[in-house]
Amino acid sequence: MNRFLSIICALVFCFQLSAQDRFTYITDRQFFDPTELIGYQFVPAGMEKPGDYNNELSPDEYSFGITAKNLYIKGEELAGVFSINNINTTDYGFRLNLMNARNPALQGHLKVILTKNRFVEALVFKRSKTDSEIIFLLAQIPSEEKSADKAFFTDYGEFVVNEIDSIWGDKIVPFFRIDSDRKMQQRLVPEDSVSIQFIEKIEIIEKVKKSKKKKKKGSDIVAEDSGEELAEVENSEEEEEEEEEEPVDDDEESEEIEGEEEADDSIEDKPIVKTKIVKTHFVEIRSLLQYDDGTSEIKVWSFPINKVAERTDDAARPGEEKHQISFQTEKGKELFLYLTSDRKATAFEMGSIRYELR
Repeated sequence: MNRFLSIICALVFCFQLSAQDRFTYITDRQFFDPTELIGYQFVPAGMEKPGDYNNELSPDEYSFGITAKNLYIKGEELAGVFSINNINTTDYGFRLNLMNARNPALQGHLKVILTKNRFVEALVFKRSKTDSEIIFLLAQIPSEEKSADKAFFTDYGEFVVNEIDSIWGDKIVPFFRIDSDRKMQQRLVPEDSVSIQFIEKIEIIEKVKKSKKKKKKGSDIVAEDSGEELAEVENSEEEEEEEEEEPVDDDEESEEIEGEEEADDSIEDKPIVKTKIVKTHFVEIRSLLQYDDGTSEIKVWSFPINKVAERTDDAARPGEEKHQISFQTEKGKELFLYLTSDRKATAFEMGSIRYELR
């Protein structure tokens, strides 16, 4: 299997085995279009039936999973699969018109209630025309968890890429993971250990050029190099002779000559060291994988990058994704980082997997 594809399959496997042990918080995701509901699972914290009861729920009691064709409901007497006939946009949010997959006579709806900032605060479910509506409330994120999320995840506007080269050495920690092929969405938590790092490795290579040797024969110097180098040596000797202005005692001169004769019969130049700086770049993706036997491990995938380029969508409006930075791997695949018009990072994409910032 292609390595790039096998990594995507591993991440999807992580989607499927991720246990839902937490509520869906109101601020987990904004919804601007009905299609953004597809692949999302809501886990409410409260349940109300007007004039009847008001119950608090635990995370394992009820859930609503939305796919392109069906609504999957978990929870006591409401459990079942409902076909989605259509999704309409309304003044309160969205309305899914439903039909029970096993009993077409059971036709109801699911209302998705949005806040003014496009967060889901409640679901209103009606099983059939004769049943009453039941309200499912989403939880507010606890202040401690909100502070921890802010410190851990990379927020919109926090990661700015003014120049492509400035990205190396940085890291983003996404908040959301979406598989567009399989229509699956997952809100990440710190325990998932998901991060994307842009790595630059610098290697300093020193190349030593062999030294040149010049042989001496008495007072005459014979160079192994070109005649031009010999001339330079002779000129140097003449300059040294001209600088000798004071007479030298005969005994002292003799000692110097004898010392030269006893020395090594060659002169060795200092070796020439040439330094070369080699930069290599990698994009490293880290994630916790959970296996069906209950074990888990943190996996790291490293992609050597051959080329980085940038594309621009001139039709993008302020705040929309205008810039796309492409990282071409050694295998010819591409990874993408998306930036707004003011060059703030919004998401990272690998194949069908999209990581969004908080």
